Amino acid sequence: MGAGCSHGDLTVQGFGDVPSFKIVLVGDPEVGKSSVFMRYFKNQFDYSYRTTTSVSIENVVKKLNVPEHIVVSVTIWDLPGSEEVDLRKSYYQDVDAAIVVVNVADKESIELAGTWRQDIHNHAVVSTKRVEKNGKVSKVITEYEKADPAQLPVLLLGNKYDIIEEREALKEASEEVEENQEKPEKAETDTKQTQFILSDQKEPSKKTPQRESSGEEKKDAEKEYTSGAESPVMQGKKESGEAGEGQDVTVWKYEDEHEPEVELPEEVELLEAAAEQHGFVGSVAVSAKNSDGGVHTAIQALIRHLLERKLKDKALQKMEAIEVKRHKKKRSKVKKTNPDDFQPLDKTEVAEMDKLFMQSNWSLSRVHETTLAYRQAVKQFKKDCLQAEIVEGPKCSIEDCISGLKAAMAEQSLELLTEDKAGFLEFVVKGEIIFEEEKSEDIKMIMDTFQSELVVACQAVLKGNPTADADLIRMDAKISDRCSHLWELAEKAGPLTPQEKKRIQDRVDYNRARIRQAHMQANQSLQDVDGLYKKIKAAMMW
Repeated sequence: MGAGCSHGDLTVQGFGDVPSFKIVLVGDPEVGKSSVFMRYFKNQFDYSYRTTTSVSIENVVKKLNVPEHIVVSVTIWDLPGSEEVDLRKSYYQDVDAAIVVVNVADKESIELAGTWRQDIHNHAVVSTKRVEKNGKVSKVITEYEKADPAQLPVLLLGNKYDIIEEREALKEASEEVEENQEKPEKAETDTKQTQFILSDQKEPSKKTPQRESSGEEKKDAEKEYTSGAESPVMQGKKESGEAGEGQDVTVWKYEDEHEPEVELPEEVELLEAAAEQHGFVGSVAVSAKNSDGGVHTAIQALIRHLLERKLKDKALQKMEAIEVKRHKKKRSKVKKTNPDDFQPLDKTEVAEMDKLFMQSNWSLSRVHETTLAYRQAVKQFKKDCLQAEIVEGPKCSIEDCISGLKAAMAEQSLELLTEDKAGFLEFVVKGEIIFEEEKSEDIKMIMDTFQSELVVACQAVLKGNPTADADLIRMDAKISDRCSHLWELAEKAGPLTPQEKKRIQDRVDYNRARIRQAHMQANQSLQDVDGLYKKIKAAMMW
């Protein structure tokens, strides 16, 4: 859950044990953090501005559809924009997610969004408690550890979008007035066209059909539009029949017409670019002033993201706990397994089910291996950069490694470049490396790790995961269909006891949970590789 910071033992009175999340609102002064806060919790807006001098904390219980209705507890902290750094550190303790609020109508405010995200990741910590006994006296000790940035999603929220909407509306109105003044003849022609006046453009010998204004013909036109219509481009057509012989009837036919693409405001494009450049989980332009549901939808989407990740881990842990409990009942030792080793799906002793589960093992193994190789390659690349002393501290980011590598090469009159290759990229170095020098050897080691391990691992994810994911979806559909006849298949050889049925059901549930987790992991690895690609590209531009 988030950075692993929320306390699982927190409960909300009346709802029992529910998932709880802590989210902080941060940003520069006067960007509307408190307005966003008030709009989400009270659906209100205060037109008077008052500087936030203390932290506002509110808790709410929400029901989300992920995919079933699930109750969650959400606590949001509204932090002052000019708070001292030391105080912000305490506010960032055990935080699950953060929302950086900017003024979307102010380009400078958007450009500073990255500094707030970095401030969160620099000071967010996870607290753990342990009991220390000294004789008969017990003492609870709280320890703090830096939160993992990868497990702490940050949403970029562009507030005050109503300012842009008003500006665009005034701009359109002004352009429309100018156009009407400059081209009155065109406006008159357009008006005539909207009144469906047909001009006589056909041969003189032929009779021009006249459009009746009866209600019946209007219904015919509407019917023609709804049955085969795609876009309102009208053509006249002669038809006879029900209207009587010799009587011409005009039928309006609608053909395809492509609407021009709507161009986004410059500030919204800048907001999206900032989110992509700095690694935000997403960006949304909203208006806390307007009660259009934008603020509520954006925050609910962030909560849904946290909840989906928590439910994914919790489902697998529950199935693993059931499996361990079953082994304990048989008084057999649970064999410790290496988490890096792939474990095939359990056998259910139902031949038809086991056949499908065994067929799923290849795709599960593929996703497991590509994900493991990618994580190990990223870890080794950062380790080599730390050993070469081109970055500071073990919590360095990929951007730090790339920037440090570029700087180290620049000291030796070398230029680091990238080229796209097989869906990813590889490094290209201009100049010659003198391998006798110690630092050149370190750089050579970093380059070798990147090219032979990290690039290969990323290409394996891009190539193998889509196929494996498609196979997992197909197999899960077959397994779901087979589960509807599970007990008919299981009792072919004879009736089963309740204990045997429970054992089979537990194994089926456990295997299906692993398949669903592998499906989500395959997509997550693809997103991670895409994010790594964008981070490297961004770091190369610095």
